[in-house]
Amino acid sequence: MELPQLQVKQFSEQSYWDARHKGEALGYEWYRDYASLRPVLTRHLPRQEPILQLGVGTSAIQTDMVLRDSYTAVHSVDYSPVAIERLEAARVESASAQLQGALSYEVADMRALGRHEDGCFGGILDKGALDALLCGDNGEADAAAALREAWRLLAPGAAYLMITSASPRARLPVITGAGVPWASVLVYEVGQRGALAGPFEVRLGAASGGGGGGGGDVDGMLGGAVGRLPEMGYSHMCYACVKP
Repeated sequence: MELPQLQVKQFSEQSYWDARHKGEALGYEWYRDYASLRPVLTRHLPRQEPILQLGVGTSAIQTDMVLRDSYTAVHSVDYSPVAIERLEAARVESASAQLQGALSYEVADMRALGRHEDGCFGGILDKGALDALLCGDNGEADAAAALREAWRLLAPGAAYLMITSASPRARLPVITGAGVPWASVLVYEVGQRGALAGPFEVRLGAASGGGGGGGGDVDGMLGGAVGRLPEMGYSHMCYACVKP
């Protein structure tokens, strides 16, 4: 069922998320949990490098990353102080020294993370955060700002991993239209009961200017298997955008 425009717009508003996170149970996962995303996450997010998670909400995926796969440093941000206060309290109260040492939280806007140095993260995870930004009146501009900031923070060769409900036709123009020259973009489709397809490589040469940062010819980028996605019922897309 398609949501009314007003209801969709609220996903871009901090006040909506503050109110929601007050009553939402910790561990609520948008789109997918760690088990279903694990093959993609562990391929593109190095365990021994500092990882940034954008728009954490009340997710527990960062906890699973540490406990199940020994990630050493996952820094999660959200512009909702309610969400961050609850997650930080849970971290402090945890009996796990591993979690206390590996997890950190910050109230911050993913469009402007200026206190962090260029190239300081070995990978970035975005599970629905950019989707929420795109619901606002200035969605395209906000998304472009967030993508440019993600690019700035990534180390050379590192990946920005976006989990979304949006098809390649809907999301590739956003990814390639922000003026960010990605070296490559790989697409995965995650379905039910562990189903996984990909990676499929996007033809970035079809974007205007011949690179990954110019928007460009969507039909050209959708050539091959990418253009047939999604092919599964109730699936989600994972876009791994790699910095040169």
